[in-house]
Amino acid sequence: RMLCNSAREKRRGAIAPLAAILAIFILGMVAFAVDTSWIILTETELQAAADSAALAGSNQLMNNYVLYSLPGQTDAQKTALLNAAMDAARTAAKNYASYNVAGGVNSLALRDADIEFGFLDASNNYTARPTYTGYPNTVKVILRRDDVSNGSLNLFFAPALGTKSTNISVTASATLYAGTINSFTTTSNVGMLPMTY
Repeated sequence: RMLCNSAREKRRGAIAPLAAILAIFILGMVAFAVDTSWIILTETELQAAADSAALAGSNQLMNNYVLYSLPGQTDAQKTALLNAAMDAARTAAKNYASYNVAGGVNSLALRDADIEFGFLDASNNYTARPTYTGYPNTVKVILRRDDVSNGSLNLFFAPALGTKSTNISVTASATLYAGTINSFTTTSNVGMLPMTY
């Protein structure tokens, strides 16, 4: 019986060192999960903001497209219409980016340098300006949380490992497609609303 009690006394508290060692790994995994979730949440918010900015910008390209395409426009008139449309698209994209929040930053800033115009054809071939010289149908934006714009994303537990922040950037693009109406018949994938003269 004494041997049994002695064995019990030797084993008493043996779980404490093991729990202390395992607690380090458990806390490390919790910290990793929290920081990873924070990064993913911020990236999702940034993507939503970039999508809205690209859509708002591409919507502004419609305004001058008809005038630009009319016959008889001089090169100077076309250039003025194109510049006005791109300026309006930049302004709308920046405004819509500023309406969004990502990673605790209110009113996200979208730089002019991160707004690109180009043309996407029916075969999904994209050509950016200035290589493409006609009227653009696509607005592509890059929205950032880094040292360049909106500041790097601060982390909660990673500073204990020497990483205080991380950089995130997302890309979004929106395209307008135009077509020529040359008859009143519809195809299998294109429909027309009722029209009157």
